[in-house]
Amino acid sequence: MMPKTNTGGVRLMREDIEFKASDGTVLRGWHYRPDEPSAAPHPVIVISHGYGAVKEMALEVFVQQFSGAGLACLVYDHRCFGDSDGQPRQEIAPFVHYAAYEPGSYIDRIAPTPLLMICISQDTITPTDEILHAYRDACEPKRLVLLPGGHCDVYGAQRSAAAEAAAGWFHEHLAGQA
Repeated sequence: MMPKTNTGGVRLMREDIEFKASDGTVLRGWHYRPDEPSAAPHPVIVISHGYGAVKEMALEVFVQQFSGAGLACLVYDHRCFGDSDGQPRQEIAPFVHYAAYEPGSYIDRIAPTPLLMICISQDTITPTDEILHAYRDACEPKRLVLLPGGHCDVYGAQRSAAAEAAAGWFHEHLAGQA
């Protein structure tokens, strides 16, 4: 494990991990956990980019925010990207990926697990109206955070607001449940 200190002064431990997807493709990433003297396990947040990006691109800001709230994080690369296996490299197979991640296709099965959806108001890549439709169909407990901007603003202008909303939600719903 590699020690690392986040901007909030929390010391983190990062471990390289790998696991198999349902089709056997090996996915790789990092498991971060707060390096605290507590022997209690930490709740884990799974984080990944949308298709076309890798774990090294702007996700550490979210890891830092969440670890400051006492949460562990598993960050990974999707198949065919970054350190994960899969061919052809850096190519998205829309029909394979979309079948697994069609917006709202499993939304009614999430409850009673708490659902937080952070949505950007003018997203044309992940259409805002589809996300809002899925949110409407979701059962409680749920919360919607609608931030102004376009698709990548969640990693730019709205990054702090998104990370803060998510850290608060995770702390509220995961604290003491590890």
